[in-house]
Amino acid sequence: MGQGRRAHDWALVDVETSGLVARRDRVLSVAVITIGPDGEQTGEFSTLLDPGCDPGPVEVHGLTVERLRGAPTFDQVAGRIGAMLQDRVLVAHNAQFDYDFLAHEFARARMWLPVSQRLCTLTLNRQVEPPTDDMKLGTLAAHYGIPRQRAHDALDDTRVLAGVLRASLREAARLDMPLPLVTCPPRAESQFTPKPPKTPCAYRNPGRLAPGGPLQQGMKIAITGETAHARAKCGLGEGRMAWRRRHPFPAPSPAVGAPRPPTTPTPPRTTPRSRSHTPPPPPAV
Repeated sequence: MGQGRRAHDWALVDVETSGLVARRDRVLSVAVITIGPDGEQTGEFSTLLDPGCDPGPVEVHGLTVERLRGAPTFDQVAGRIGAMLQDRVLVAHNAQFDYDFLAHEFARARMWLPVSQRLCTLTLNRQVEPPTDDMKLGTLAAHYGIPRQRAHDALDDTRVLAGVLRASLREAARLDMPLPLVTCPPRAESQFTPKPPKTPCAYRNPGRLAPGGPLQQGMKIAITGETAHARAKCGLGEGRMAWRRRHPFPAPSPAVGAPRPPTTPTPPRTTPRSRSHTPPPPPAV
């Protein structure tokens, strides 16, 4: 596929979604085609998905509730999709969109999106500058002579994308142009990260820490900076107990309504109080 690009294996992706907001909407269908450094196709997978929600603009993608009924959920195919993405450059047209939706779907499935680099064919063609009216996938397909059967069909769009990628890479090589590869750091969306159950505190919160004063049992603390364990774990249980072992607290104040622990009666004094009292000297006149 041209000098300087033989080191890359590619995973071409297209998703059809129930909306445009990745953190809220869901993937309805997905297709992945893998291509080797020589430009030959090495794999293909596509499936409809049960999103568990309204499919959104049916007039755009044609994916009705009836068509999606009985389809697998994303978590049921995430392992297979992840294996096709692993150690490959993700390619999509407007790649940020597909990447964001896949990142959220993998996070919902409690998995990492195994993508370290992506290439956007829209960005690549803006640099190549073919003589087209726009940079839509269909327009580029017509320019490069790639047949398109069904727009907004994930598998057909991915097959078209493969042709656009090959043609765009040839043009980039002819122009001696570097590829606009984007580094993708690991992502795990916090809103989908499993949360440990919170243990109710048996002690009343004594309020804010006074400047210079001691910590008291029941105070809430915030941990900043790097930690060796997850923040939630440090704040609930092990981290708190380890701190307590190193820094004993004063006697706790029981929570409102909690039964008070039994108390040991104070023994009577064995030494009588001294009743002698020396009055202070009169003030100087």
